[in-house]
Amino acid sequence: MRNSVTRMKPRKRGGDTQQGAIMLSKPTLTLEYWKDDGWLVGRLREVPGVFSQGETLEELEGNIKEVYKLILEDQLEINQDTQTKQLVLT
Repeated sequence: MRNSVTRMKPRKRGGDTQQGAIMLSKPTLTLEYWKDDGWLVGRLREVPGVFSQGETLEELEGNIKEVYKLILEDQLEINQDTQTKQLVLT
């Protein structure tokens, strides 16, 4: 699962200029969930570490989305000076 991060060039929209805006694609991810002691507990299958709970499915979905957004924001801050290299696992 890949999230693309694109730095946008400044452009005018309705008189406003956006400089350095970051646009994230909106992936479709799989929410796996189950009942545990009266709560719905779930995780995103494609993103390790994204777990949450809620009393209803709607609440669980909202909580999972919030956790996912927080992890993305954290990764953007951490990866500012990080270099990457693609590896082929055999």
